[in-house]
Amino acid sequence: MLKKEFDNHVKTCEFIELTCENCKPVYRGIEAATEHTKDICLTEQLRQLHHESKQNKQELQRLNSLWDKMCMLSEIIFLIFNYDKKQNCCFRSRVHESDNRI
Repeated sequence: MLKKEFDNHVKTCEFIELTCENCKPVYRGIEAATEHTKDICLTEQLRQLHHESKQNKQELQRLNSLWDKMCMLSEIIFLIFNYDKKQNCCFRSRVHESDNRI
């Protein structure tokens, strides 16, 4: 019986602060019936999920932008590497040609 009385006291005491496990706001036990109804809790959870979704979309856009930049840099590096190889080959062949002329 004491536990039931204690639980009832916690739910109705104006000096005890409670935190909802689902939506995380802090409210006083006496406010539970008016300030933290199921509808209010669900609305707050929906608001938090919407905010989280917006943050995830922004992060996804940032990561996509970084991915695009990495792909572009990869292509540039590939082109530079292959251009450098071609230049060296051409240079070597010219050197060998000039050696033969002498």
